[in-house]
Formats: sequence, C-alpha cells, structure tokens
Amino acid sequence: MDKLVIDDSFISKWHPKYDESEDDEKEYCDLVAKVSEELSKSDTLSEEVFIGILNWKSPRV
Repeated sequence: MDKLVIDDSFISKWHPKYDESEDDEKEYCDLVAKVSEELSKSDTLSEEVFIGILNWKSPRV
C-alpha cells in the first residue's frame, strides 16, 4: 500500500473540494438534529435521514 503524502499536489487537489462544501453548516446542523431526534425515539434512522446523510457526505468522498 502506498503511503499518503500530504504535499502541494495533495493540497491542490483536495482544497477546492473543501471550498465546494464549506457553506453547508446549516444542512449539517439540521442533519445532526434529525439524527438525534430519531435515535432518541426509535434507536434507528429513517431511510430519508440516512439518504440525507449520504447526500451531505458524498461531495467529501
């Protein structure tokens, strides 16, 4: 397995991806609240919330 090297090339590649998602704090907070509410009520997540997490996370992967 290759070692991960964090150099100028790595930063040049990944920095713009952060910029694409840095303005989603409200969406993140809304998801956290929904997850907390659902887990406290039923110890599980609805499909809707789970898909919301996937959609929020996917730009970061």
